[in-house]
Amino acid sequence: MKKLINSLKNYSPPKIIGILLLLIPIIFSLAKNINLNNDTYFIIKSGNYILKHGILYIEPFTMHHNFSFVMQQWLSAIIFAVIYNIGGNLGISIFITSLFTVIIYLFYKLCSCVSDNKYYLSLFLTLLFSLIMLPIFITSRPQVISFVIYLLYFNLLERYVKTNKTKYLIPLPILSLLEINLHGSLFFILPCFILPYIVEGILKEFSCFTKDKYKVGPLLIIFILVLLTGFINPYGTDMLTYTYKALNNPYLKYFVTEVKPPSIKETSGLIVCLTIFAILICYYFSKRKIKIRYFLLYLGTTILTICSIRNYCYLLIAGLFPLADYYKDRARSYKKVNLTKIDKLMVIIVTCSYLIIICNIVVIKPDKHPLEKVVNYLDSHTTKDVLLYNDFNEGSYLEFNGYKTYIDPRPEIFLKSINRQEDILKEYYNLQTGNLRIKDFLAKYKFTYLVLSDSDVMFYKEEELIDYKLVYSEKNYKIYIRK
Repeated sequence: MKKLINSLKNYSPPKIIGILLLLIPIIFSLAKNINLNNDTYFIIKSGNYILKHGILYIEPFTMHHNFSFVMQQWLSAIIFAVIYNIGGNLGISIFITSLFTVIIYLFYKLCSCVSDNKYYLSLFLTLLFSLIMLPIFITSRPQVISFVIYLLYFNLLERYVKTNKTKYLIPLPILSLLEINLHGSLFFILPCFILPYIVEGILKEFSCFTKDKYKVGPLLIIFILVLLTGFINPYGTDMLTYTYKALNNPYLKYFVTEVKPPSIKETSGLIVCLTIFAILICYYFSKRKIKIRYFLLYLGTTILTICSIRNYCYLLIAGLFPLADYYKDRARSYKKVNLTKIDKLMVIIVTCSYLIIICNIVVIKPDKHPLEKVVNYLDSHTTKDVLLYNDFNEGSYLEFNGYKTYIDPRPEIFLKSINRQEDILKEYYNLQTGNLRIKDFLAKYKFTYLVLSDSDVMFYKEEELIDYKLVYSEKNYKIYIRK
C-alpha cells in the first residue's frame, strides 16, 4: 500500500494526459449547448433584424409601440444569427464550445504566466475553473465572448507586470471597443480590472501586503483610453448608462433570479459562499505576503458576487488564477517523461471514447421546445399580428416564431427608464402579485389570445377570464381566445 501511495505521489503524467482531462468539460459543453438558452432566441431574432434593417433604436418584437431600445448586444446578435442561419443549433453549440476551448487555454496560459510555468499547478487550477464555469456560465449567450475578452485582459496585464513592456497594454483599448459593442452592459468591468494594477503601482508595501515593480504611467493612460472607447458605439451615452438604469429597478429581482444575492439555502448560493471562503483560506495557508492587486481583485469580485450571484463569474476569473502565484514554490515543475504502456493504453481508450461521444452528439437532435405545440396551434389558427398575452419566460420563443408579445425575458426594455414610454415590468409585477385586478388588465389591452403557462397567475384564475374561451390545454400551458 505504501509503495502504491509513494508511486502516486511521484507520478508525473505526460502532457497528453492533461489535454485529455481538459477535453472533458469541452465535450460536455458541446452536448449541453445543443439545446439553445432561452435568451438565445431573441438574440438570433435581433441579429437577423439588424442584418436586414440596420441598428435597432425602436423595439420591434413586442406589441408595444415606440419603445426606445438599446440593443447592448448588437454585434454579438449578428454573430449568433449568422452562425444559426448556417449551422442551426449544432452551429451555435460548436461556436460556444470553441469559445470555451479558448477560455480554457487562456486561463491555463494565465496560470502558467503567474506561476512561472508550473505545469501541474496550472493544469489543476484550469480544470477546477472549467468544471465550475461549465454548468453555470458556458451557455449560448454573448457573455461567453466577454469571458474570452476578460482573460485576454488579464494575460496582457500580467505580462506587462512581468516585463514592463508597454506593447502588452496596446491591445486593451481595442478589446474594450469590442466589448462595448459585443456586450455593452458588461463593459465597465474592464476598467475595473485595471484599477487594482494602478493602485498596486502607486502604493508602497505595508503589513502583510507586497507588490511587483512596474511603471504606473502607461496603465493610467490605457485606463483613460479604455473609458473613452465606451463612447464608440451606436447608442452613445445610453449604452453607458444602460446597466445602472436596469439594475436600479426594484422589480428586476422578482423575475431574474441571477441578479439576486447568493443564498446559502440554495445549492448555487452555497457553492458561491464556499468558493469565497476557500480562496481566502488558500491565501492564508500559502503563508506568503499577499500582492496588493490580487487582494483587490479578490475583494472587488467578492463584493460583486455578494451583491448578485451572476457576478460569480468574475470571482472565478479574477480570484482563482492568483493562487498559481501563491503556490508556485510548492508546485512541481514539468519533466518530460515517456509514455508507459499503461499511459498509451489509457490515451487510446479515452481518445476513442471521446470520438464516439462527439459523433453521437453531432447526430443528436435538439430537444423540442416546451412551447412548440403551442406555436403549432397558433400557426394553424391565427396570423402573426394578433394581440398576444404571454408569460415572462415564454416571450423569446414566441418572438422567434414571429409573434409580437406582451413581455419577454429582456426585463430591462420594459422599464420606463429604458423605453421612455411605460413601465410594463411594474404592471406585470402587479398583475402577478395580485396588486392589479385581472379584469382591469384584460380590459386595457383586449388581447386576442392568452398564452398562459403554469407559472402565470391567470393559469389558475379561469373564473376571472369571463371574456375568454379555453381552446387549447396541456399539462403546463393553456390558450384562451377572446369571445
